[in-house]
Amino acid sequence: MNILLVNPPSGFLLDDRVFLPLGIANIAAVGRQNGHNISLIDLAGVEDYKAEFSKQIQNGNYDAVGITATS
Repeated sequence: MNILLVNPPSGFLLDDRVFLPLGIANIAAVGRQNGHNISLIDLAGVEDYKAEFSKQIQNGNYDAVGITATS
């Protein structure tokens, strides 16, 4: 499968670049070990994150998209 994993910006953290997206990176590693084609996009700190996400979706042929969240 072609899978896109997304780390979106946080609306409530003062600096969302402080926390590394380790959870989503672990999921990517396991997916790759199991033969999946994994793409990661880290949108934390990206000013126009909606446009960047749209561009990634339009340029890729993904079977699934996973989005992490901070709660």
